[in-house]
Amino acid sequence: MVTRTEPLVGYDAWPLLGDRPLEPGAKRRVGFVFLSEEGAEAMRQAGTFYLWEGGFIGEAKVVAKVD
Repeated sequence: MVTRTEPLVGYDAWPLLGDRPLEPGAKRRVGFVFLSEEGAEAMRQAGTFYLWEGGFIGEAKVVAKVD
């Protein structure tokens, strides 16, 4: 999600976690693969985005752009 406020705008993506799960409360640098270029660009523009899985479950910050 781009924001935590209405209207909620989100895009489908897969976190690249490797062989380690992301534990609650953990901080970690991971990549994301967005299913649309629109979603990837929206998150880059936002700088911070929110992870949603049936509700808000985390916060992420964009630290680098990879083409």
